[in-house]
Amino acid sequence: MKLNLLTMELLQQSDFNKIGNIAKHCDLEKLAIAENEAIIFDLAQLFCENWSEIETIFEEVNNGSEDADKINLIEGGVYLGCNEKDKKHSGVRDILTYYTYARYVIINGYSDTATGLKTKTDTFTMPVPLKELEQFADKYRNMGLIIFDQVQNYLCKSKSVFTWYKGECNCGCSDGKCDGTKAKGFGFKSKNITKYGLR
Repeated sequence: MKLNLLTMELLQQSDFNKIGNIAKHCDLEKLAIAENEAIIFDLAQLFCENWSEIETIFEEVNNGSEDADKINLIEGGVYLGCNEKDKKHSGVRDILTYYTYARYVIINGYSDTATGLKTKTDTFTMPVPLKELEQFADKYRNMGLIIFDQVQNYLCKSKSVFTWYKGECNCGCSDGKCDGTKAKGFGFKSKNITKYGLR
């Protein structure tokens, strides 16, 4: 995959409309860099040896593939889960979008200049402190990880279709941990509290 600094490889700017506050005048070069970083350092690590196959399917769907299984993998959808009940997953596009946005909020605040790296600022605004940006980015990484778990469950239940998938399939049917919430919306993990303590 060759990075074009003016356009994103797999995502479109509109993919961010439902998850984050990307301004209409956002820095598309930085967004493309964030996507490239998310592909290399996040999705390729999450999906391991399965990523090259998934990336190929992603490109096929972007180019108009009508294969329902491939579209379901990338765009999300419904599948028959455990106990013969319908389950939903959000798709690989949303995983990439959340991880890209997490990286974008960090790199967007900085610009490389002839005199070094500078924080972007203007007369009417103040930059958000780095610690707050990191917490904000962590929130989106956590949400991306939750979607990854959903997609992994879909791939595990669909191994007859995605025969190339070699991921761990020990989560979903009888393991209750997959139904828990990992992100409360502000970057921290939560645990259920009982009268006997944390569980």
